[in-house]
Amino acid sequence: MAHVYCDVQMLRNAEGQFIVKEFTCLLGAHGNAVKYQERDSNPRFTELKSVALDHSAILTYPLEKRMWLSYSERDKQLFCWICVAFCSQRKSNFITGWGGNDHWESGHCYSSISRHEISLEHQHAVESFHLFSLQSSINHCLDLSSLSLRKKQVAQRRDVVLKIIEIVLFLAKQSLPFRAKNNEAAYALSTPCNHGNFLEEVKSRATFDPILKAHLDSVIKQSQKRHNDHSDSRGRGSLVTFLSKTTFQKILYITKNLIVKYIRDQIIENGGTYSITMDGSQDVSVQEVMAFVIRYVDEFGPVECLVDVSVMKSTSSKALLEHTVDILENKLSLKLEDLAGYSFDGAGNMAGANAGLEALLKERVPLSVFQHCYAHILSLCLEKTCTAVLLGSATFDLLRDSCTIISESYKRSLLWKSVSSFLCNKTRMLVKLGKTRWWARARACSRIFTDSEDSLLPVVIVALEIISRDKDLPAKSRAKALGDLSKWCTFETIAVGMLFNKIFQMTGPVSDYLQTPQLDHIQAARLTSQLIPDVSGICIDQVLNSAKELADHSNAKLDELNLTKDFTDEFGEIESRVASEATRRRISTVPRRLGERSEDEIRRLAEANSPNWHVNVNTLIPIKDNCITNLQNRFGDDKLTIFKSCAFLSLERFAEVVKDGIPSDALETLCKLAGTDKAVVSSELSGDSDSDEERNETTEKRKTDGSPSAVGCKGCLRCPYRILRKHRLYTAAFGQLYRTYKFALTLPCTQVTCERCFSKLKITCCYSDPNVDQKYGLFGYVL
Repeated sequence: MAHVYCDVQMLRNAEGQFIVKEFTCLLGAHGNAVKYQERDSNPRFTELKSVALDHSAILTYPLEKRMWLSYSERDKQLFCWICVAFCSQRKSNFITGWGGNDHWESGHCYSSISRHEISLEHQHAVESFHLFSLQSSINHCLDLSSLSLRKKQVAQRRDVVLKIIEIVLFLAKQSLPFRAKNNEAAYALSTPCNHGNFLEEVKSRATFDPILKAHLDSVIKQSQKRHNDHSDSRGRGSLVTFLSKTTFQKILYITKNLIVKYIRDQIIENGGTYSITMDGSQDVSVQEVMAFVIRYVDEFGPVECLVDVSVMKSTSSKALLEHTVDILENKLSLKLEDLAGYSFDGAGNMAGANAGLEALLKERVPLSVFQHCYAHILSLCLEKTCTAVLLGSATFDLLRDSCTIISESYKRSLLWKSVSSFLCNKTRMLVKLGKTRWWARARACSRIFTDSEDSLLPVVIVALEIISRDKDLPAKSRAKALGDLSKWCTFETIAVGMLFNKIFQMTGPVSDYLQTPQLDHIQAARLTSQLIPDVSGICIDQVLNSAKELADHSNAKLDELNLTKDFTDEFGEIESRVASEATRRRISTVPRRLGERSEDEIRRLAEANSPNWHVNVNTLIPIKDNCITNLQNRFGDDKLTIFKSCAFLSLERFAEVVKDGIPSDALETLCKLAGTDKAVVSSELSGDSDSDEERNETTEKRKTDGSPSAVGCKGCLRCPYRILRKHRLYTAAFGQLYRTYKFALTLPCTQVTCERCFSKLKITCCYSDPNVDQKYGLFGYVL
């Protein structure tokens, strides 16, 4: 075997590894020189000319192959490249270089090599080199069992944390409280007392999960030991339990950030155009909470998402503007210039045209659109109608007082159920009226003022009369019941209730539609505009006839009830009856001349022919006229022009647009706000462009498409938008039209999503800990 001398050049790569870049080998005394080079990851061996060794003394020893030995042709010295790279002791000659004339002439080359080869420093360096080549550290080899144990513990703790995350998300989804008032310490978990939903859920799952049970037992044992050793200290110290309030609050915080990041990415991915809705309300801790909802359009249609719930220290328009800019630009990284529209309620700090948030946003984004919430507008119209006439307001006060009298005592509630068993097929309670419950008035009227057999009017009369005769009750409660009973028996109350029930039957479905998540602008504008002719078509004479039929039906039921022996034995006979016509009122007369017929006489003659003339003229007609006026002021032809112009974009009117074209004043404002050319949009809608073949193809696809988005369309904007998106017609043929559709869908017309968030927030704050950290818990919990 020939002896090898090498001249090695080594470099470190990015990972810190040594890489041989170039070396020269001398094979034997008369061998050839072979040069190895690595260039561009292609190793090459090149044969050089024969080289004669001047120092022949080194060949007198037996030849051995030592790969650790290298020779420098320039310095004529020997090096141990392994010791150069890995030896911590730098005193060896084979590190600094063994050679020189004295060393070569002395002939101790092989003896020096042998001594270095068996030295302790060289052996340690070789071991380090082997560990390095295996990508292993000395600590890893010495502590292999400890590392294996640590890896196992990490896996177990990750499994525990995953189960804790599942429990947190489950409680948040169900709107359940996390914490209890006491007994939340880990050392108290072994006691049978209530520890709160979070800890009780952990204990329940630990029964069927051995890993979670082992962790829980270990935590309880360590916590009890620490509590016994340091009974005066507070907190858990360095003990990691994953069961503290900080853990689930951080989980909620991380979850919230992930959801908000996903929403932001979706907005940016779909073009970056968006709209916002905001609303504020006080929570149970008497703090002003502001909900912030963002709306954008994806490939399936508009999407509304809650992105922030914050406690506001000030609700001025400037503070709200700073809050809006902070959320959009800092938290969501969106451009304020991409804001398409916003919808608020009618509060002055929100919708003020001069100094409200609307005006401030209009200064920043001139082409943005403000829309007063449709649902709020309809609710305001009905609220003004209910309080416009004295008898109308008194009717709803009567509903509220009667419900309070019956529901404030469990004995009266039992009385109501007992009376209902005699008069109705099933027991139904009266509806409590509230300012924030838009449906309460309509539902309360529908249960009493109805023509069907399910009317609760006889039950109300019987219950109030029995309460007024009960001598065991306080005189104040009996007086209230007697006063309400006398009002329920008047024909005026029945007539007013029947009229409001007619109005609510028309506005109720519209109000329910305006509160749906997938609201369509065209349908909303059409329904609200249709309310005006519907209410105008209510016939007052039919209302009076319906009120008389309800009074006669109730009296018949009361007469039938008096014939029931079981009822009369228990409660006695019912004497109250409902009047079937209005009460006649005395009209003062004025002096008149011979042959002159005064206005009082004309009124007296009218009342003689129609006893209900007074309630008709002074109550029913003013209520109807007031409702029509309020609707015209809010939903008239000069209102909601943008959304009414969207009707030309519906599939129902495509044939009309192709035949007659688009009016000159239609779509002008919408196209200006969307940044599109009205002429091009009109051309694409009417089919005058060069894309008639594509339009016909799209129409045929829409007819034959079986997807829900194309079948059963009610003239909404979402269906044509989906068709353009599905068949990718927005690239060239209908580019301007597609942008107009997308902008129209981006605009909000209600802020019901904020109201829905407050409903969830009310549940959260009422049934969970109101002192949840605002930074971590509240928003993530609601979201």
